[in-house]
Amino acid sequence: MTDLLVFSAIAAAAVCAFLYRAGLFRLGLSSEIQPSEQEKAVFLFEGQTLVDATIPAQQLISGSSDTTDDWHRLAIALSDRFENLLQNLSKLDVEPTIALRETKGSSSLIARRTGSRTRVVLLEAGAERPMAPVDHGLLMPPVETTVLRSMSQAAPFAMWKRESDGQISWANQAYLDLVKTYRNSGDTPVWPIPALFRQPDLGEAEDQSIRRIHLTRPNGEKASFTVTTLAHEGAHLCFATSADELVRAEEHLSNFVQTMTKTFADLPAGLAVFNRERQLTLFNPALTDLLQLDPAYLITRPRLQDFFDHLRENRKLPEPKNYRDWRERLTRLDTEAQEDRLRETWTLDNGLTYRVSGRPHADGALAFLVEDISSEVTLTRRFRQELDQSQSVLDGLEQAVAVFSPAGVLTQSNQAYTMLWETDPLTSLNDLTITDATRHWRDLCRPSPIWGEIRDFVHTIEERANWHDQVQMQNGQNLTLRCTPLSGGATMITFLEEPVIPNQSVIPSTNLVKSD
Repeated sequence: MTDLLVFSAIAAAAVCAFLYRAGLFRLGLSSEIQPSEQEKAVFLFEGQTLVDATIPAQQLISGSSDTTDDWHRLAIALSDRFENLLQNLSKLDVEPTIALRETKGSSSLIARRTGSRTRVVLLEAGAERPMAPVDHGLLMPPVETTVLRSMSQAAPFAMWKRESDGQISWANQAYLDLVKTYRNSGDTPVWPIPALFRQPDLGEAEDQSIRRIHLTRPNGEKASFTVTTLAHEGAHLCFATSADELVRAEEHLSNFVQTMTKTFADLPAGLAVFNRERQLTLFNPALTDLLQLDPAYLITRPRLQDFFDHLRENRKLPEPKNYRDWRERLTRLDTEAQEDRLRETWTLDNGLTYRVSGRPHADGALAFLVEDISSEVTLTRRFRQELDQSQSVLDGLEQAVAVFSPAGVLTQSNQAYTMLWETDPLTSLNDLTITDATRHWRDLCRPSPIWGEIRDFVHTIEERANWHDQVQMQNGQNLTLRCTPLSGGATMITFLEEPVIPNQSVIPSTNLVKSD
């Protein structure tokens, strides 16, 4: 009994092995494929569903995408070898038998339809040609082929192959998902695969191109993609990645540049920015107005040295002592260790005065700012003239004059003061206060309580009135001292020398004489 069971198992295994070798075990419909055809690629379809196939046929179709039905999988596998295969096979609706010749070879394909069944046979040109699918990945080790196919199908970006006639012969799942999204095709398999991206063919001198292509969904929403196209054996391998984030970043950058451009356009100061190659990349209208430059010249993006040469030729630049050294120093601003790399005042022949400052930036660029300070310089000069005139008026007075600020600091005096008290406050390195002054006056005069009254008067912030009194110097000279309040809390003290009466000693009065 045991021997019988062992014999039966061996016989069943032999039958299964025979059926598997014939490619009939999986489908179980071996009646329509003859044993003599087992070495050929033979397909048997029921409608568009594969119901039987030999082992070479199974190997051939296994290289196609599994996202469509069996009929289209066969079309994808043989589309490189037989041009317009799917369209030609559709003729079986009116013709019982179709014979096709390989486009670039001598193999042939015969398709015959009987009722609802279609029998397709691939006849290779010679035995020396290996029976393998068009997908050369099948020639790789099975594990590597499986990994590559899994990677292409699981890739998060679209991949497809475009033939020379523009037809899509292969696409991964990401591409088919895009087709469903942007063509509103739902879950229905699409064949032939539509060309979702409009791509011009590569030129004769090109073997790669990168383009930005935009798509619009049925609901009007737009999306951007970066499409890379590579030439490959008369066809094109294409890859598409989402560029939405990049487009948004470019829009933000463009808006920022526009905002900065508008800001620079409203600046009263002239701005010139040179890139790391020392070419002019940015300027504002104020620069052309201040330096009277032709915008057409600036648009040519002159180099830094040429820009300053142009200013020199048009007398918009004061002549340095050594122009060549000065210009070379400008080109080395980014290597200087100073905090303010360039800060100069330009006084031109037309009477205008400019403050020019230049600073390098981290990316190697140089920025120059030109400000018109003519009004400031004029105001400063006028103020100095008024001060000089005021000082001349004080120096022309006979009495000694000293002016103190509300804080009690000597701010102005005249030559008569210097001669009387034998000191020149303008030569002192430190501020001279009312305390210092009264101490000096006291040392050169006979005792008098007036000095404390003067200090109190200078530091008083309440309403004050003029007053005067007399003191006598150690040499016998009589002085009439007068305190006068000025606007802003300042105080003017004057000393008038009185004639000396012989043989008469003058005792300073302790009664202060005040007048409104």
